Amino acid sequence: MLIRAQTDQTKVKLAWNFLCDAVNGGCIEAIPFRAEACFLQGKIELEKARNDPINVKPAWSLLCDAVNGGCIEAIPFRTEACFLQGKIELEKARNDPINAKLAWSLLCDAVNGGCIEATPFRAEACFLLGKIELEKARNDPTNAKLAWSLLSNAVKEGCSEASPLLAEVNSYVSK
Repeated sequence: MLIRAQTDQTKVKLAWNFLCDAVNGGCIEAIPFRAEACFLQGKIELEKARNDPINVKPAWSLLCDAVNGGCIEAIPFRTEACFLQGKIELEKARNDPINAKLAWSLLCDAVNGGCIEATPFRAEACFLLGKIELEKARNDPTNAKLAWSLLSNAVKEGCSEASPLLAEVNSYVSK
């Protein structure tokens, strides 16, 4: 089924289902084949997400499974999916900064995977997370190092809004 799926996209989901069942049933020999099926299905989902990024989560999940299963060909596609999902999570974090950690994690994965387009978005996520950690540091200066690290990275990556907060957190770090 996987061989057919390589040339017929309509067969990919079926191959992926069979291979997931095989792995879940204890057939470890099926792991690299499931990884390849995840990769093929992930590419299909990523293509859909490029037109409608709100639906990127299935692509991201499949491509993570592909990479975790040893399919290195999936890495650049996972990087793109991390970027798209990270932007969605960042949008949520703008309204509720408590969501910033997931955005930051995804955008770090994107930048670390070579997606330089993700850098300003990661800077903003660092800024939002840094604000949360700064608030903690105001009450307990032992939290200042994490706030300093996040805000310092935000400034380095071009987020000028973080500069005054970095100056404030410097006073806590130096105590």
